[in-house]
Amino acid sequence: MLLGTFRLAGPIVTDTGAGSAAAGPAVSETDRQRIEAALPARAPAPPRKPRKLLIFDLNVGYPGHGSIRAANLAFTLMGRKTGAFEALFLDALPAALNRLLHDDSPAARVSAVATYHVVVEGVLAETGYRGYARALRDHGLMPGTMRGIELVQRDEARHIAFGLHLLQSWLSADPSLWRVLEEQLNRLLPVALEIISEVFVPFGDDVPFGLQPSEFIAYAGEQLDHRLAALERARRGEQSIPDNLSDRQGLRPPSDI
Repeated sequence: MLLGTFRLAGPIVTDTGAGSAAAGPAVSETDRQRIEAALPARAPAPPRKPRKLLIFDLNVGYPGHGSIRAANLAFTLMGRKTGAFEALFLDALPAALNRLLHDDSPAARVSAVATYHVVVEGVLAETGYRGYARALRDHGLMPGTMRGIELVQRDEARHIAFGLHLLQSWLSADPSLWRVLEEQLNRLLPVALEIISEVFVPFGDDVPFGLQPSEFIAYAGEQLDHRLAALERARRGEQSIPDNLSDRQGLRPPSDI
């Protein structure tokens, strides 16, 4: 069981520009040389601190344009050559969702829902909403924007509840799928925590609004624990997962994001 544990391995963020989700043939050595020759030698404005550029190239329902691999490679080489940034490619979500186009097995479904509903929405997005609340709501800033964020978070809560409902039904039908769920979360959680941590890196010890990185890392872990606890209760037959979950059951209400 992985409740409350973060000693997990298997990063799925790469800087190769040739992730499994990218479309088109591999970039030839000749094209690679042409791309590299066309890149600027240095950045117009050198960064004061290390920067990371997260690139997401998911195409749903069609394999994507054949130039994706070349573009990914260009971003990777540009970052290395100029020192302006390090390109990171999040391949987990595109890989999990595109797998469903040719694999409708229960294991593929569990992997996809764990990736999107539990980690991307349930951990990363929820932690982002927490950041908005701390930076804006707690300081009485931009109430209109804050209200919009609350409404988006409410919609996300429905997505997460739906994903947990699906997982409950599949795991109840086949308990062996728990291993698939845990293995996928074991792969993704370290990456999610790294993404959250890196948001604060450029600010050093002077993070705006008095935000504390440790608070958000802890909050992200709590979000995952909440979801797993809800699934565990459903697994033991103690409580089914309803359409809307309270904070204790896994989701934070819109009034307290």
